[in-house]
Amino acid sequence: MTTITEIIGRVNTQLVDPMMVRWPLAELCDYYNDAVRAVILARPDAGASLETLNCVPGARQTLPDGAIQLLDVI
Repeated sequence: MTTITEIIGRVNTQLVDPMMVRWPLAELCDYYNDAVRAVILARPDAGASLETLNCVPGARQTLPDGAIQLLDVI
């Protein structure tokens, strides 16, 4: 699997900015995170994880921190 470091390195090569002056690392990471977020919003199963949820009394439950959507209950 390709790592974030490899992706940023390839992008940096295409941008012809080896010292990361015009496109700082933090900015490239922001763009990467934006892209990942867009993919997950379009295809929630692309970033799915298996989590354990301790239910509380009542019909309304709270998703764990970082969760966007409940996909399935097993």
